[in-house]
Amino acid sequence: MAAPMMAAAARGLVEEIAVRRHVLRNAFGLASEAGEAREQIRLEEINSSGCIRLVHLLRLGKADGDQLERYLRDGIDEAIRKVTREWRSSREGGQ
Repeated sequence: MAAPMMAAAARGLVEEIAVRRHVLRNAFGLASEAGEAREQIRLEEINSSGCIRLVHLLRLGKADGDQLERYLRDGIDEAIRKVTREWRSSREGGQ
């Protein structure tokens, strides 16, 4: 992968980590203030899944360039597969 693309991917990773941290802080604060148990559980579930994602992103940030490139390619490939499935489903449903 070209150096400019890797730099852009690294910036995107840093931005996603920053956004994830911000969301987690807000979800934690809201969960602490929630009066209803059901709402608190829902917010804690959001917080939990966000923490798992953040750990994955932090590990990825420490990984070598090849692992980052593999991760990005896998994500792009999965997005293409998803769009293709949706497109096929909409074509089949429209006929």
